[in-house]
Amino acid sequence: MSALAKYFCQTGKQVGGYDNNIQFQMDNLTSVYERNSAAAYAAAADQILKANKVLFLGLRSAFSMAYHLHYTCDWLRDNTSVAADAGGAWPEKVLSLGNQDLLVVVSQAPYTRIVVENAQTAAARGVPVLAITDSELSPLARLATVSLFFRSSSSSFFHSQIGALALAERLMADVAERGALDVNARLIARREMLQKNRTYWEKPNTFRVPSAAARPAQ
Repeated sequence: MSALAKYFCQTGKQVGGYDNNIQFQMDNLTSVYERNSAAAYAAAADQILKANKVLFLGLRSAFSMAYHLHYTCDWLRDNTSVAADAGGAWPEKVLSLGNQDLLVVVSQAPYTRIVVENAQTAAARGVPVLAITDSELSPLARLATVSLFFRSSSSSFFHSQIGALALAERLMADVAERGALDVNARLIARREMLQKNRTYWEKPNTFRVPSAAARPAQ
């Protein structure tokens, strides 16, 4: 057992008696490889790359994952958005999707009703749906064109997000790899924009605008 695993086991026994927590989390991590083939990840990545627009939908505890997927995907391609707004009009974003777009929906049991209903509406209108969910019996998996699965087992009351996060990272890695030169060009442009805007903290007097010579050849 690694030093990190021993640490979690020891602290798990000391805090709330959750000595099984490390095993739950390891199972959640391995589930994203055991339950999904390389072909399934490739199919999901291709859907994301080929769609005109990509909308990410997840509410309640799944919102963090939908936002994370949107944030990372927006680095890799344009025309992405997340179904959320303070005024509550986000279902109109779902209604704006067509059959050349893609709805990426994230949820786990107990499934949020309004998420399922909006996914059903999109699918009925011919919009391709990519489901990221916890079971083949999920109402989202049953209407999706492609599905990816994760486990969310936990020794506490709340679902674990580790499996879903690992799945999201694997999926976006596939998007980046399969997007090739187009993704590379967008990454360069995005990085330069953020550097010129000084988005991230830097030590004083170390800021440099990226030069064209530093860019990889296209």
